[in-house]
Amino acid sequence: SDGQSATAPGPFTIEQGGEPELWVEIIGREKIRAGRSARYILRYGNSGNVDSDFAIIQISLSQDVQCIQVTQDQMTIWNQTTNANEPLTFLFPIIFAGEESSLEVTVNSSGSFIVVFIRPAATKFLTDSMFNLVKHKSDIYIAPDEPFWNRVKTIVLESFKYTLHDYKEHPVKHTISYLLGILCADAGKTLESVGLIEDSKQITNIWDNLSASQGFFDALPENIKDLLALEDGVAQTLELKCVYSLTPEDKYGPTGYDLPGTPLEERRRFVPANKEFYYKVDFWNKEDATAPA
Repeated sequence: SDGQSATAPGPFTIEQGGEPELWVEIIGREKIRAGRSARYILRYGNSGNVDSDFAIIQISLSQDVQCIQVTQDQMTIWNQTTNANEPLTFLFPIIFAGEESSLEVTVNSSGSFIVVFIRPAATKFLTDSMFNLVKHKSDIYIAPDEPFWNRVKTIVLESFKYTLHDYKEHPVKHTISYLLGILCADAGKTLESVGLIEDSKQITNIWDNLSASQGFFDALPENIKDLLALEDGVAQTLELKCVYSLTPEDKYGPTGYDLPGTPLEERRRFVPANKEFYYKVDFWNKEDATAPA
C-alpha cells in the first residue's frame, strides 16, 4: 500500500443501504401440565446491518393461557396476570445490528398456543402511530372536537418525539399501554408550558378517562396490531399441549355413629376417642391420562 490505496485479500460485495432484520424464537416445552406454571425463553435479535430505533414485541396467548410474569436480566418488567383479551405489547429501545437478547415468560396453561410478534419501528412511524392510537380511542370514548386535535397535533407530536427519544436512551422496557400514559402526561406538560392550559387539561383528561374506560384495554390490542402494523414483522408460534394425571381414590374405614333417625345431611359420624381405626385407600392413574402421576 502507498498510504492512499489498499488491496483486499479477496472479493467483497458492496451493498447500498440496509435495514434492521429482527428475529424471534420461543424456547420451552411443548407439553405443560394442567394447573401448573411453565417458563419459556423468548430469544430475539437483529441480524441486519442497521440498528433498529425501537422494537415492538407482542406476546399473544390463546384463551386458555395466562401470562403471569415477564423478566429480563433478572428484572421483572411485567408481573400481572393477563390472557388472550389483553396481549402484552412491549416497546423496547434501540436494538443494535448483531445484538441478541432474551425474555423469560412464565405462563399458566390448559393448552393451545403462544405467539410472539416482533417488528422494527422508526421514531417517526412510532410517533405517528401512538398519536393515532390515542386519537382513535379518545374519539370513541370521549369524542373531543376536531379543532382540538388540529390545534394540538403539531405540539403533541413533537412532545411524543422528544419523550420517545429520551426513552430510547434508557435501558427500560414498558408496555405500550403504560408508555401511552407517559406520552400523554408529558404532552400535557408541554401544552401547559406554551400557555395552552385548557388543552393541557384536556389531553391529561383524555388519558385519565381512557385508562378508566371499561373495555378500553380489551380493545387496545386489536388497534395496536393495526396501527403498529405488527403483521409487517415476523412471528413465532409455539403450539402447547396440556397433559394431566388423575388419581381417583376409593376410601374404606369406619362409618362412625349418629343417633338413630338423624337425617343424612346432618350426620356427624362420631367415633370413640383414643381408639385406632383401620383405613384403606385405593388409588391409580386413569387409563386416558396423558402424564404419569
